[in-house]
Amino acid sequence: MDTFTGTKPVAEQHAFDIGALQAYLQAHLPGFAGPLAVEQFKGGQSNPTYKLLTPTTAYVMRAKPGPAARLLPSAHAIDREYRVLTALQGSSVLTPKPYRYCEDREIVGTPFYLMEWLDGRVFNEFGTPGLARAERTELFRSMCAALAAKRPDRGETLIPKLKELNESMAEHIDDGAHFTEIGGQFHDEIVRGCGNHTMIAVVGSLETLWSSHLQWWADETSARGEYPEVSKRRIALTIHTKITDAIAAGDADRARKLSARHLADTQTFFLAGNPEQRIVALSPQALARRQH
Repeated sequence: MDTFTGTKPVAEQHAFDIGALQAYLQAHLPGFAGPLAVEQFKGGQSNPTYKLLTPTTAYVMRAKPGPAARLLPSAHAIDREYRVLTALQGSSVLTPKPYRYCEDREIVGTPFYLMEWLDGRVFNEFGTPGLARAERTELFRSMCAALAAKRPDRGETLIPKLKELNESMAEHIDDGAHFTEIGGQFHDEIVRGCGNHTMIAVVGSLETLWSSHLQWWADETSARGEYPEVSKRRIALTIHTKITDAIAAGDADRARKLSARHLADTQTFFLAGNPEQRIVALSPQALARRQH
C-alpha cells in the first residue's frame, strides 16, 4: 500500500522550474502566496500528480506526462478531467474544487490544472482491508451523511424526518433504552436518505449490526441502572442536531466529520467500560444467545 500512498521527492523525469510555476500562480490564482514547495504523489496513475505546498495552503496539480511531442493530441486528457470536476461542483457527487487549467507549456513543460487538496486516507480496495468492522461502519456511515448533504431534495424528504427524531429523543431523554433506539433510527434515516443505492445496501447491513449491538447494550445497562447520565445523552442529542443542521445547510464535509467523530466517540465509550459493558455479539443470532 505504501507504494501508492503519500508523497516523495519529485522524480527527475518529472521535474520542472518551480520558480516559473510560482510566478504563474501569483499572477493567476487568487489568494496564492509563496514560497512554493513541490512534492510528487506516489500514485497518480499515468499522469504525474504533485502536491504544491505554501506556508498556509496545499494544492494538487495534475499534469500531462512529457515530452508532449510523443503524445497523441487526445492522450492523457487532463483538460477533460478539469471540465468534469468543474461540472460536478455543487452536485451530489463529492469532488475536490478545481482552481485553474493552464495550456501554456512554457510554465512546467506540459499542460496542467490545479485543484483543492483534501486530507484523508487512501483505500485501494473497496473492501478496505485492515479496517475493523466498527471502523468500516464509521467510514461508510459518515460518507452517507456527506451524500445526504448533497441531495437537492433533502429539505423536503430527509430533514423533516431527522428533526422529528431529534425531537423524539429530547422527549424521551430520561428513558435510556428508548433514547438509544430513537438515536439508532436517526442514523438509519441518514443511510436511507443518502440517495446512493449501493451505499444503502453496504452500510445498511453494517448499521443493522451496530444498532443491534447498541440496543443490546442500552437494554442491559438500563436494566442494571447503569445507563450514562442525562448530561451525556444531552451531548449526543446536541451532536445529532449539529449533523442535521450540516446536512440541511448542504455542508457535506462538516456532516461527514461530525458523523465520523460521533460514532468514534460512542465506540470509544463502550470499549472503555468493563468487560460486561462491551459490545460482544457479532451477529443477531449471537445477540439472541447472549440474551439467554
